[in-house]
Amino acid sequence: MNEYYDDYRRIEFSAEVLETYKEDDKYWIVSETSCFFVEGGGMAKDEGTLNDLPVFDVKFQDGKYHHLVAEQLTGTIKGVVNYDQRLAKVQIHSAQHLISALVESSYRLTTVSHHVAAEGNDIEFNGAEHEVDVIDLQNRLNACLLADYPLVIEYPMPAEARLHAKTESLDHEELRVVRIGELDYNLCACIHVRHLGEIGLIFVKEWTPTKNGGVIRYLAGQQLLDYLRPRYQILNQATKALALDHLQIAKGIERLQQDNRDLHYQLQGYKQERLEKLAMELRESEAALICEFDDLEVKEGQYLVSWLQQRQFAFNVGLVLKLTDESCHILVSAPEAQVIFRELSEVFELKGGGNSRLAQGGGTYNGKIISWLERKLN
Repeated sequence: MNEYYDDYRRIEFSAEVLETYKEDDKYWIVSETSCFFVEGGGMAKDEGTLNDLPVFDVKFQDGKYHHLVAEQLTGTIKGVVNYDQRLAKVQIHSAQHLISALVESSYRLTTVSHHVAAEGNDIEFNGAEHEVDVIDLQNRLNACLLADYPLVIEYPMPAEARLHAKTESLDHEELRVVRIGELDYNLCACIHVRHLGEIGLIFVKEWTPTKNGGVIRYLAGQQLLDYLRPRYQILNQATKALALDHLQIAKGIERLQQDNRDLHYQLQGYKQERLEKLAMELRESEAALICEFDDLEVKEGQYLVSWLQQRQFAFNVGLVLKLTDESCHILVSAPEAQVIFRELSEVFELKGGGNSRLAQGGGTYNGKIISWLERKLN
């Protein structure tokens, strides 16, 4: 076992380089010892520097520590672990031990897996169907933090460990136990806080029942601050814009939604009036109606044609709706609308269809479409 892992605050080490070897454009620097944690047990590897060079990776192989850096190093090396990154992951992992211990003792659920993520960590449990009381668990967890119970690292003999741990988990040359008073006795090779108070705070987000048990999602320590800070800033910006207190944001959003609905209805009314006025003007035509618009949507064009048809407009209609500089939608109302639109589609590579009275479709805009319709519909 690595003695550096027994105290999360030991973030520096010095050692002699035993060998180096190249991999792609980087170098593995090998030493007898290291304070860098190697990924394992659900905990990510440490970040930091080796002789002021960023360490890209670290592994334990053939009884030695291998550090990946950008340059070849010889002689004595000094490694320094990123303290903030280590503390954050140590807080999360120690919080998981505490949560699992309380849930297992209170609800007879067994921890199956643990996953860490910026948006929240989860612990999966198996066992009888029990609904975990999140508020009660939250209070008990933080009462333990307030009591500041120590986390003790022990290296017991197998006979002693068998009194507390499952026999199948004792198949190791050296046993390492993380103990939280009488609350938890857990074989673990990861780095932990020395006292529960160093976690700071645990926030239980939710308990989600599953087929075989359930999942607890939580945040701990520095991670909780990192999670809350951007959300607070966004919430603060929103409430300032609405001139509301944070706790009134839901009512403010509801009010905005209602205002938006009211404005939508008003806008639809204005559009309706505009279209009907335009339709009345178009109806005055005494010949085929061939028009191009660059300010109408497809539904508005459809409404115009429908309005004219319902009022038995006696002439053919061809509308070209220029949607963008490169796209358009065409509507044709005529006795042989489907046939006419098929010919139009072949010439200008359009897609669409319809019936003998109304056909429509779209494609790439071409300024010659309007003159083609004029020749065909007049």
